[in-house]
Amino acid sequence: MRNPDRVHYDIPEIDPVSSEDIHKIEITRAGKTITLEIKDKQWFIGPQGYPANPDKIQKIIKEISGFSITDVISESGSYSKYGLDDQNGIITRVYDQEGLIWEFEIGKQAATYRHTYVKIQNDDRVFHANNTFRTQFDQTVEALRDKRVMKFDPSEIREIELNRAGESLVFSRKMEKVEIKAQPPAASEATVKKEPAENKEVEIWVMPYGKKGKTEEIKTMIRDLSDLSCLKFVEGKTKLEFTDPIYSITLKGNKQYTLQIFSKIQESDDSYPAATSVNSYPFFLSSYKTEALMKKPEDLIQMVKE
Repeated sequence: MRNPDRVHYDIPEIDPVSSEDIHKIEITRAGKTITLEIKDKQWFIGPQGYPANPDKIQKIIKEISGFSITDVISESGSYSKYGLDDQNGIITRVYDQEGLIWEFEIGKQAATYRHTYVKIQNDDRVFHANNTFRTQFDQTVEALRDKRVMKFDPSEIREIELNRAGESLVFSRKMEKVEIKAQPPAASEATVKKEPAENKEVEIWVMPYGKKGKTEEIKTMIRDLSDLSCLKFVEGKTKLEFTDPIYSITLKGNKQYTLQIFSKIQESDDSYPAATSVNSYPFFLSSYKTEALMKKPEDLIQMVKE
Protein backbone atom coordinates (compact mmCIF):
# COMPACT_ATOMS: atom_id res chain seq x y z
CA MET A 1 0.00 0.00 0.00
CA ARG A 2 1.15 3.55 -0.64
CA ASN A 3 -0.04 6.81 0.86
CA PRO A 4 0.37 9.69 -1.65
CA ASP A 5 1.11 13.20 -0.39
CA ARG A 6 -1.96 15.36 0.41
CA VAL A 7 -4.28 12.33 0.13
CA HIS A 8 -5.76 10.66 3.20
CA TYR A 9 -6.49 7.21 1.81
CA ASP A 10 -4.46 4.26 0.67
CA ILE A 11 -4.23 3.18 -2.97
CA PRO A 12 -3.31 -0.47 -3.51
CA GLU A 13 -0.13 -1.20 -5.41
CA ILE A 14 -0.98 -3.39 -8.41
CA ASP A 15 1.60 -5.75 -9.80
CA PRO A 16 1.61 -5.46 -13.59
CA VAL A 17 0.46 -8.47 -15.59
CA SER A 18 2.85 -9.41 -18.39
CA SER A 19 1.11 -9.87 -21.72
CA GLU A 20 3.20 -13.03 -22.26
CA ASP A 21 1.67 -14.61 -19.13
CA ILE A 22 -1.95 -14.13 -20.24
CA HIS A 23 -3.40 -17.48 -21.29
CA LYS A 24 -7.14 -16.93 -20.86
CA ILE A 25 -9.51 -13.99 -20.32
CA GLU A 26 -13.10 -14.15 -19.13
CA ILE A 27 -15.35 -11.14 -19.71
CA THR A 28 -18.71 -11.20 -17.91
CA ARG A 29 -21.58 -8.72 -18.15
CA ALA A 30 -25.12 -9.21 -16.84
CA GLY A 31 -24.44 -12.89 -16.23
CA LYS A 32 -23.17 -13.64 -19.76
CA THR A 33 -19.53 -14.66 -20.13
CA ILE A 34 -17.24 -14.56 -23.16
CA THR A 35 -14.08 -16.66 -22.84
CA LEU A 36 -10.95 -15.86 -24.82
CA GLU A 37 -8.19 -18.46 -24.84
CA ILE A 38 -4.92 -18.84 -26.71
CA LYS A 39 -4.01 -22.14 -28.37
CA ASP A 40 -1.00 -22.62 -30.64
CA LYS A 41 -0.39 -18.85 -30.70
CA GLN A 42 -3.94 -18.10 -31.90
CA TRP A 43 -6.80 -16.71 -29.82
CA PHE A 44 -10.21 -18.37 -29.88
CA ILE A 45 -13.63 -17.45 -28.49
CA GLY A 46 -15.22 -20.06 -26.27
CA PRO A 47 -17.12 -22.17 -25.98
CA GLN A 48 -17.78 -22.09 -29.74
CA GLY A 49 -14.11 -22.12 -30.70
CA TYR A 50 -14.39 -19.25 -33.19
CA PRO A 51 -11.09 -17.61 -34.24
CA ALA A 52 -10.82 -14.19 -32.58
CA ASN A 53 -9.86 -10.89 -34.20
CA PRO A 54 -6.15 -10.54 -33.30
CA ASP A 55 -6.21 -6.73 -33.29
CA LYS A 56 -9.11 -6.57 -30.82
CA ILE A 57 -7.50 -9.18 -28.57
CA GLN A 58 -4.24 -7.24 -28.51
CA LYS A 59 -6.10 -4.07 -27.48
CA ILE A 60 -7.68 -5.96 -24.57
CA ILE A 61 -4.32 -7.41 -23.52
CA LYS A 62 -2.69 -3.98 -23.73
CA GLU A 63 -5.24 -2.53 -21.29
CA ILE A 64 -4.82 -5.45 -18.89
CA SER A 65 -1.02 -5.30 -18.87
CA GLY A 66 -1.07 -1.49 -18.54
CA PHE A 67 -3.80 -1.35 -15.87
CA SER A 68 -3.16 1.25 -13.13
CA ILE A 69 -5.32 3.15 -10.66
CA THR A 70 -4.82 6.75 -9.56
CA ASP A 71 -7.56 7.82 -7.11
CA VAL A 72 -10.21 6.52 -4.76
CA ILE A 73 -13.55 7.92 -5.94
CA SER A 74 -16.08 6.33 -3.59
CA GLU A 75 -16.22 4.21 -0.46
CA SER A 76 -20.02 4.37 -0.13
CA GLY A 77 -20.81 0.98 -1.65
CA SER A 78 -23.14 2.60 -4.20
CA TYR A 79 -22.15 1.55 -7.71
CA SER A 80 -24.90 2.29 -10.23
CA LYS A 81 -23.82 5.85 -11.03
CA TYR A 82 -20.35 4.55 -11.88
CA GLY A 83 -21.66 1.83 -14.21
CA LEU A 84 -20.50 -0.83 -11.75
CA ASP A 85 -23.87 -2.32 -10.81
CA ASP A 86 -24.82 -5.91 -11.62
CA GLN A 87 -26.31 -5.07 -15.03
CA ASN A 88 -23.60 -2.74 -16.30
CA GLY A 89 -20.32 -3.68 -14.64
CA ILE A 90 -17.94 -5.74 -16.79
CA ILE A 91 -16.07 -8.29 -14.69
CA THR A 92 -12.74 -9.30 -16.21
CA ARG A 93 -10.78 -12.31 -14.99
CA VAL A 94 -7.26 -12.94 -16.24
CA TYR A 95 -5.57 -16.36 -16.14
CA ASP A 96 -2.12 -17.70 -16.77
CA GLN A 97 -1.51 -21.40 -17.39
CA GLU A 98 -1.73 -22.11 -13.64
CA GLY A 99 -5.01 -20.31 -12.91
CA LEU A 100 -6.58 -16.95 -12.00
CA ILE A 101 -4.04 -14.16 -11.51
CA TRP A 102 -6.08 -10.95 -11.62
CA GLU A 103 -9.67 -9.75 -11.49
CA PHE A 104 -11.22 -6.29 -11.86
CA GLU A 105 -14.56 -4.75 -12.79
CA ILE A 106 -15.01 -2.04 -15.40
CA GLY A 107 -17.58 0.74 -15.09
CA LYS A 108 -18.27 3.67 -17.37
CA GLN A 109 -15.96 6.41 -18.57
CA ALA A 110 -15.16 8.87 -15.79
CA ALA A 111 -16.12 12.53 -15.89
CA THR A 112 -12.46 13.43 -16.55
CA TYR A 113 -12.67 11.73 -20.00
CA ARG A 114 -9.20 10.35 -19.21
CA HIS A 115 -10.15 7.65 -16.70
CA THR A 116 -12.49 4.69 -16.23
CA TYR A 117 -14.36 3.83 -13.05
CA VAL A 118 -13.22 0.43 -11.77
CA LYS A 119 -13.32 -1.93 -8.83
CA ILE A 120 -10.53 -4.39 -8.08
CA GLN A 121 -10.60 -7.81 -6.48
CA ASN A 122 -11.09 -7.97 -2.72
CA ASP A 123 -11.79 -4.21 -2.48
CA ASP A 124 -15.26 -2.61 -2.36
CA ARG A 125 -14.11 0.89 -3.27
CA VAL A 126 -14.47 2.65 -6.64
CA PHE A 127 -11.26 3.86 -8.25
CA HIS A 128 -10.14 5.89 -11.22
CA ALA A 129 -8.09 3.77 -13.65
CA ASN A 130 -5.90 5.45 -16.23
CA ASN A 131 -7.31 5.66 -19.77
CA THR A 132 -10.80 5.11 -21.14
CA PHE A 133 -11.03 1.46 -22.11
CA ARG A 134 -14.56 0.16 -21.47
CA THR A 135 -15.30 -0.14 -25.20
CA GLN A 136 -12.40 -2.60 -25.63
CA PHE A 137 -14.14 -5.03 -23.26
CA ASP A 138 -17.81 -4.23 -23.97
CA GLN A 139 -17.97 -6.60 -26.94
CA THR A 140 -20.19 -9.34 -28.31
CA VAL A 141 -19.01 -12.69 -29.62
CA GLU A 142 -19.81 -11.54 -33.17
CA ALA A 143 -17.80 -8.34 -32.74
CA LEU A 144 -14.77 -10.26 -31.47
CA ARG A 145 -14.72 -12.83 -34.28
CA ASP A 146 -12.01 -12.66 -36.91
CA LYS A 147 -13.88 -11.48 -40.02
CA ARG A 148 -11.06 -12.40 -42.40
CA VAL A 149 -12.34 -15.36 -44.41
CA MET A 150 -9.58 -15.83 -47.00
CA LYS A 151 -5.93 -14.83 -47.20
CA PHE A 152 -3.10 -15.75 -49.55
CA ASP A 153 -0.13 -14.24 -51.37
CA PRO A 154 -1.38 -12.90 -54.75
CA SER A 155 1.97 -13.69 -56.36
CA GLU A 156 1.46 -17.44 -55.82
CA ILE A 157 -1.70 -17.62 -57.96
CA ARG A 158 -1.14 -19.21 -61.37
CA GLU A 159 -4.72 -19.85 -62.47
CA ILE A 160 -8.17 -18.39 -61.83
CA GLU A 161 -11.48 -20.02 -62.79
CA LEU A 162 -14.83 -18.25 -62.68
CA ASN A 163 -18.19 -20.02 -62.92
CA ARG A 164 -21.46 -18.19 -63.48
CA ALA A 165 -24.78 -19.63 -64.68
CA GLY A 166 -23.07 -22.70 -66.13
CA GLU A 167 -20.48 -20.61 -67.97
CA SER A 168 -16.83 -21.11 -67.06
CA LEU A 169 -13.87 -18.83 -67.69
CA VAL A 170 -10.30 -19.96 -67.01
CA PHE A 171 -7.23 -17.72 -67.14
CA SER A 172 -3.62 -18.83 -66.61
CA ARG A 173 -0.70 -16.59 -65.79
CA LYS A 174 2.07 -16.45 -68.36
CA MET A 175 5.13 -14.34 -69.00
CA GLU A 176 5.38 -12.76 -72.43
CA LYS A 177 8.33 -11.05 -74.04
CA VAL A 178 7.59 -7.64 -75.48
CA GLU A 179 9.82 -5.31 -77.40
CA ILE A 180 10.44 -1.96 -75.74
CA LYS A 181 11.42 0.43 -78.52
CA ALA A 182 14.04 3.04 -77.78
CA GLN A 183 12.95 6.66 -77.99
CA PRO A 184 14.06 8.29 -81.28
CA PRO A 185 16.78 10.90 -80.81
CA ALA A 186 15.93 14.58 -80.97
CA ALA A 187 16.73 16.46 -84.18
CA SER A 188 19.85 17.97 -82.60
CA GLU A 189 21.02 14.46 -81.69
CA ALA A 190 20.41 12.91 -85.10
CA THR A 191 24.04 11.88 -85.41
CA VAL A 192 23.97 10.04 -82.10
CA LYS A 193 23.87 6.24 -82.40
CA LYS A 194 20.35 4.86 -81.91
CA GLU A 195 19.85 2.54 -78.92
CA PRO A 196 18.62 -0.95 -79.87
CA ALA A 197 15.19 -2.10 -78.81
CA GLU A 198 15.00 -4.09 -75.57
CA ASN A 199 13.05 -7.23 -74.78
CA LYS A 200 11.15 -7.30 -71.51
CA GLU A 201 8.99 -9.98 -69.88
CA VAL A 202 5.55 -8.88 -68.73
CA GLU A 203 2.79 -10.79 -66.95
CA ILE A 204 -0.25 -11.70 -68.99
CA TRP A 205 -3.33 -13.87 -68.34
CA VAL A 206 -4.51 -16.12 -71.15
CA MET A 207 -7.41 -18.50 -71.77
CA PRO A 208 -6.82 -22.14 -72.85
CA TYR A 209 -7.11 -21.30 -76.56
CA GLY A 210 -4.83 -18.30 -76.43
CA LYS A 211 -7.32 -15.48 -76.04
CA LYS A 212 -5.92 -12.86 -73.69
CA GLY A 213 -7.54 -11.56 -70.55
CA LYS A 214 -7.47 -8.02 -69.21
CA THR A 215 -4.39 -8.36 -67.05
CA GLU A 216 -4.92 -5.41 -64.73
CA GLU A 217 -8.56 -6.30 -64.05
CA ILE A 218 -7.63 -9.90 -63.23
CA LYS A 219 -4.74 -8.83 -60.99
CA THR A 220 -7.05 -6.41 -59.15
CA MET A 221 -9.60 -9.19 -58.63
CA ILE A 222 -6.96 -11.54 -57.22
CA ARG A 223 -5.62 -8.81 -54.95
CA ASP A 224 -9.13 -8.08 -53.62
CA LEU A 225 -9.62 -11.78 -52.85
CA SER A 226 -6.20 -12.21 -51.24
CA ASP A 227 -7.28 -10.53 -47.99
CA LEU A 228 -11.04 -10.97 -47.95
CA SER A 229 -13.12 -9.98 -44.90
CA CYS A 230 -16.84 -10.45 -44.36
CA LEU A 231 -19.54 -8.26 -42.88
CA LYS A 232 -20.61 -10.89 -40.36
CA PHE A 233 -21.15 -14.63 -40.08
CA VAL A 234 -24.39 -16.47 -40.74
CA GLU A 235 -25.87 -17.53 -37.41
CA GLY A 236 -27.34 -20.98 -36.92
CA LYS A 237 -26.30 -22.40 -40.30
CA THR A 238 -23.40 -24.48 -41.58
CA LYS A 239 -21.64 -24.37 -44.94
CA LEU A 240 -23.34 -27.64 -45.91
CA GLU A 241 -26.72 -25.93 -45.82
CA PHE A 242 -25.75 -23.66 -48.71
CA THR A 243 -25.84 -25.29 -52.15
CA ASP A 244 -26.01 -24.21 -55.79
CA PRO A 245 -23.83 -21.08 -55.77
CA ILE A 246 -24.78 -18.39 -58.25
CA TYR A 247 -21.09 -17.57 -58.74
CA SER A 248 -17.82 -19.22 -57.75
CA ILE A 249 -14.18 -18.26 -58.06
CA THR A 250 -11.35 -20.80 -57.75
CA LEU A 251 -7.74 -19.72 -57.50
CA LYS A 252 -4.86 -22.18 -57.89
CA GLY A 253 -1.37 -21.62 -56.56
CA ASN A 254 0.57 -23.41 -53.84
CA LYS A 255 -2.91 -24.28 -52.55
CA GLN A 256 -6.38 -24.04 -54.01
CA TYR A 257 -8.76 -21.35 -52.74
CA THR A 258 -12.46 -21.16 -53.57
CA LEU A 259 -15.11 -18.53 -52.92
CA GLN A 260 -18.76 -19.48 -53.44
CA ILE A 261 -21.51 -16.84 -53.56
CA PHE A 262 -25.16 -17.75 -53.03
CA SER A 263 -28.49 -16.05 -53.73
CA LYS A 264 -29.66 -13.44 -51.24
CA ILE A 265 -31.80 -14.84 -48.44
CA GLN A 266 -34.28 -11.99 -48.99
CA GLU A 267 -34.37 -10.02 -52.21
CA SER A 268 -34.20 -6.77 -50.26
CA ASP A 269 -31.04 -7.80 -48.36
CA ASP A 270 -27.93 -5.66 -48.81
CA SER A 271 -25.61 -8.67 -48.56
CA TYR A 272 -25.04 -12.11 -50.08
CA PRO A 273 -24.31 -15.33 -48.16
CA ALA A 274 -20.98 -16.86 -49.16
CA ALA A 275 -18.38 -19.43 -48.13
CA THR A 276 -14.70 -20.11 -48.76
CA SER A 277 -12.72 -23.33 -48.82
CA VAL A 278 -10.38 -22.04 -46.09
CA ASN A 279 -12.96 -20.96 -43.49
CA SER A 280 -15.31 -23.26 -41.59
CA TYR A 281 -18.27 -20.88 -41.37
CA PRO A 282 -20.70 -19.30 -43.88
CA PHE A 283 -20.76 -15.51 -43.88
CA PHE A 284 -22.23 -12.42 -45.51
CA LEU A 285 -20.48 -10.17 -48.02
CA SER A 286 -21.83 -6.70 -48.79
CA SER A 287 -23.76 -6.37 -52.04
CA TYR A 288 -21.26 -3.76 -53.25
CA LYS A 289 -18.24 -6.01 -52.71
CA THR A 290 -19.99 -9.12 -54.03
CA GLU A 291 -21.27 -7.54 -57.24
CA ALA A 292 -17.81 -6.12 -57.91
CA LEU A 293 -16.40 -9.67 -57.72
CA MET A 294 -19.03 -11.32 -59.95
CA LYS A 295 -17.35 -10.41 -63.23
CA LYS A 296 -18.94 -10.97 -66.62
CA PRO A 297 -16.85 -12.34 -69.54
CA GLU A 298 -16.68 -8.93 -71.19
CA ASP A 299 -15.20 -7.51 -67.98
CA LEU A 300 -12.16 -9.79 -68.19
CA ILE A 301 -11.64 -10.87 -71.82
CA GLN A 302 -9.50 -8.59 -73.94
CA MET A 303 -11.41 -7.85 -77.13
CA VAL A 304 -9.39 -7.90 -80.35
CA LYS A 305 -9.79 -4.79 -82.42
CA GLU A 306 -10.76 -5.51 -86.00
